[in-house]
Amino acid sequence: MLRETPTYVALLTVSEVAALAGVSVRTLHHYDEIGVLAPLARSEAGYRLYSPADVTRLREILTWRRLDVPLRQIPQLLEATGADRRAILEDQRARIGDRIDELEQLADALDRAISITEADIVDTNQDIIDALGGFDPAEHGDETRQRWGHTDSYRESARRTKQYTPEQWRTIRAEAEDLTEDLAALFDEGVDPASQVAVAASEAWRLHVGRWFYDLTPDMQRNLGEMYVEDPRFTAHYDGPEDERAGFAAWMRDAFAANAEAAREG
Repeated sequence: MLRETPTYVALLTVSEVAALAGVSVRTLHHYDEIGVLAPLARSEAGYRLYSPADVTRLREILTWRRLDVPLRQIPQLLEATGADRRAILEDQRARIGDRIDELEQLADALDRAISITEADIVDTNQDIIDALGGFDPAEHGDETRQRWGHTDSYRESARRTKQYTPEQWRTIRAEAEDLTEDLAALFDEGVDPASQVAVAASEAWRLHVGRWFYDLTPDMQRNLGEMYVEDPRFTAHYDGPEDERAGFAAWMRDAFAANAEAAREG
């Protein structure tokens, strides 16, 4: 239900608020639909109009999201006071503590890292390169080992992929292309990355990796999504030549994050 609009309040359109906060218009629509952030009013044409107080609330919401507070808890957190607010914050602190423990374990594994032998490199030949559409994994072998060679995931992936035939690589490539196109179709349709259909498509993508390469946990998938935006090579790959699908890499990052959150809330 919209609030009464004081005549002296300067209202902003949804596009203006999105630009100010650095979020998408789809995100603001989603926040309105689930009751996290409703606009102060609507124009005669039905467009959302936001007050300065709404913008302040949005910034608070985004702050809590950066701290990984589940979206469903944020309205309660914003309204809570005293012991209730403390209980919510303590619960989130415990969640962050679990993540810190996980990172410390990864750091310990890195400290214990051993040299990776050439036997761990995917043994590619021309038939496999052809099956992968001309892509040669060995070209990126040094960088891959440097970044992930100390991890169990890398070793498991190397163990599996050494055994794959060209026909299996063709199957893997076809599945990956289909799953990526499913995600791209949702992006092209303007589907919110946090929607159930986007989360389901992200989960299918995660299971594909687990089936063929290594056990990709939801949190690991979230980290991969972040890499799609942070590494310009991945961004260029998913956004396409001349940015023909600009924003797709960021959308995948958000969809993978939503899938991780859905898995955690279970």
